[in-house]
Amino acid sequence: MKKIIISFIIVLAFTIFIIEKAHSQCGQQVVYACANEDEAVYLRDFNTKLGHTLVSNQAERKWTVVLNEGTNYRFRLCTPQEAKGEVILTLYNNPSSNNSSLCGSTYNIITKHDHRFFEFHCKKSGLYYVHISLKQNSKVKQTCAVGILSYIPDED
Repeated sequence: MKKIIISFIIVLAFTIFIIEKAHSQCGQQVVYACANEDEAVYLRDFNTKLGHTLVSNQAERKWTVVLNEGTNYRFRLCTPQEAKGEVILTLYNNPSSNNSSLCGSTYNIITKHDHRFFEFHCKKSGLYYVHISLKQNSKVKQTCAVGILSYIPDED
């Protein structure tokens, strides 16, 4: 009987581990589909899992990017259907200083509207910070999200 219980516990632990790994990030097909939604040139993706799980409690994820002066960028956010309107992608220019400012967001706090993307015309080369986060009071317990950074070519 002890062997059956121990075997059951091992199988259960292995199953939980596999499920956590399987849901850890959006699959490459989600990244590919998100990156191909417009005519902009894909540069980078930000693929993450957000929410409350047995392993982690992560409602926000951050990345650093280098953007060039005079370049037009598009930041796109893709989420599963059940997480629509629950995740935000934001861009900041220097969040660690007192001069931090929001450069763009997929959520307009004034109108309370979500957008699938925003465009950013870089006026100063340097480090910028991409945040993907769950909204406050989000109803979603766990989800994945993909942010896509694209370059918008100048029209000649």
